Amino acid sequence: MRRPLLVVISSLVVAGVLAASLVVAGSTSQTAVGTTPASAAPASMATSGADLSAPPAGASASPGPSLQPSAEASPSPSPSPTSDPLPPVRLQYVPVADARLDRAIARWRSQTGTPGVSVAIIWPGGRTWKGAVGEADAARDIPLTTDTAFAYASVTKTFTAALVLQLVDEGRLSLDDRAAELLPDEGLHPAMTIRDLLDHTSGLNDTFRVTGIEPALNKDIHRVWTEDDALAFGRSDRVPPGTFWRYSNTGYIYLGKILETVTGQSWASLVRERLLDPLRLPYAFVQGAEAPRSPLARGHRLTGSGSATKAQPLGGRDPLVPFTSVVTAAGAAGAVAGTAEDAARWAEALYGGHVLQPATLEAAIADVKRTAVHHPRIPYGLGVQVVRYGGQVTWGHSGTFTGFKLGVRWLPDRHIAIAVLTNQNRSELTGLMKQLIALAVEIKPTVSCPGCR
Repeated sequence: MRRPLLVVISSLVVAGVLAASLVVAGSTSQTAVGTTPASAAPASMATSGADLSAPPAGASASPGPSLQPSAEASPSPSPSPTSDPLPPVRLQYVPVADARLDRAIARWRSQTGTPGVSVAIIWPGGRTWKGAVGEADAARDIPLTTDTAFAYASVTKTFTAALVLQLVDEGRLSLDDRAAELLPDEGLHPAMTIRDLLDHTSGLNDTFRVTGIEPALNKDIHRVWTEDDALAFGRSDRVPPGTFWRYSNTGYIYLGKILETVTGQSWASLVRERLLDPLRLPYAFVQGAEAPRSPLARGHRLTGSGSATKAQPLGGRDPLVPFTSVVTAAGAAGAVAGTAEDAARWAEALYGGHVLQPATLEAAIADVKRTAVHHPRIPYGLGVQVVRYGGQVTWGHSGTFTGFKLGVRWLPDRHIAIAVLTNQNRSELTGLMKQLIALAVEIKPTVSCPGCR
């Protein structure tokens, strides 16, 4: 049987925007529990960031799921914010109809030959737009809908970082705790801290860029990998923490192990109990640990160009996407999946202040100043990228797996969340994301339901 080619190393990468096709499910909406708009972000948190009007040099080569580092604050212990992270106000999700959004994703999909694109935009007060175009599986002609789930790839890092920062809020961890003391059998540098792991200054290499892992993952794409299987490829080429900024999926796999050590629970159960269930994200789930909650889009490899572009689905009938070996090897660095709306609502909750204490969120964003001295490819804090699209500062993360590319962004000055998911990893999303952000800012939907603000 012919094995899919693994671009796994750039599989888990920092991406940008989304693509489109022509089976538009735009303007679909539903009544759901929403969240109130976050208060305005401090000016100091919304003034920096690289301009991604055009992709930065080397951006497409950035490794997998990642988190941005944040400032250095270590908040005093406080009650867990996860018991009921949403405010008591229940808002009706009001649909927003705008044909320009439908056209934007359909045009981008057509230009790039992308099999499918799914987008969700949430404005203050819960007003939403959802659009899906194209196919979930090009070989089987399965249409994409707004309820189709995608691999989140490196966006998973935002979930892992949030869990770590929640434990900081609760006084169970400190950003300055030494990783080697928490994981004494892993041979970690004695000076490496939790903060170093979160913002990619740990000195660890990237498991998914080590020679030999690609053929190992491809040898049996249906094999379940353990954390230790993946980390075995990440024990070489290590340097002291703080030497430089190097995107490291390895660091996030270690963060997953630290979470398990401190809490006595599996990383997957923490994602479910502390984040997905309390925030009411109905279709999001942890691949390899839970069954899908909606149909899954298959990842695709694209060949050819223009009208001759062909899309080859990856993984066959493998239950995980793109396939089991790479997803389970990624673990806490890349195993979450879900819909575009789930991703947008996650961004709204996380960056809108419903998951972390305000000081902790501010520290996560401010950490970009700490990493800036190392000139990272994309300004990065504690599991968060801080970048500009045109004139808009955004917080969020991008991700790339073999066959998937996505971007999730929050506009702190506008309180708008945008998620763009595609089932290909050849075309960058920067241009589409910039266009959608400009439209989202321009549209300014009016209030049309009691209680919406």
